[in-house]
Amino acid sequence: SILQRSANTLSQSELKNITYDKGGSSTYLYRTILFNSLIINEKDAIYSLGYVLQLINDMFDLHKDYHSKQQSLFTTNNDIDVPIAAYNSAIDDFILKFGKLSYPKEFKMQFFNLIAIILGRGHVCRDMLLNLAKSSKKKDLREMDRHLLICDMEKATNIYKSINLSYKLGKRFNAEIL
Repeated sequence: SILQRSANTLSQSELKNITYDKGGSSTYLYRTILFNSLIINEKDAIYSLGYVLQLINDMFDLHKDYHSKQQSLFTTNNDIDVPIAAYNSAIDDFILKFGKLSYPKEFKMQFFNLIAIILGRGHVCRDMLLNLAKSSKKKDLREMDRHLLICDMEKATNIYKSINLSYKLGKRFNAEIL
């Protein structure tokens, strides 16, 4: 995080690594409080999930981070399609890695259904940003008014969208992995 606030411009590769490590290490820390030991490839799957969670956080904080000069994949791109593509790819990577773990299918499905709630919220924000980019004359959302970039997850329509997207992610996981 300190590097993200430096005056030196970080490359996209450096930002991806920082985002991956920041999200991955915090998620891994939470996983280590469980009593059962990690299984083969679980740490990699957890870091992949952490990367997705950090990207979701960065999406929701786009305006704040940009104006506080916090470098992220979202604040350093003037075309929202670039970090959104990274987010979509990270989701695919997480689903693939998590699906390959040797936990029983019912445990994986239970866990994924819980995570899908968070991912659904991320998808609502992603879709809002994409729609905003389409409807505006420019794709650079970073300098738009704050009220346009707020993805209000207390609105009934966003709650419904989140639930619907979570359900679709669960179906996708079930179809592709289980």
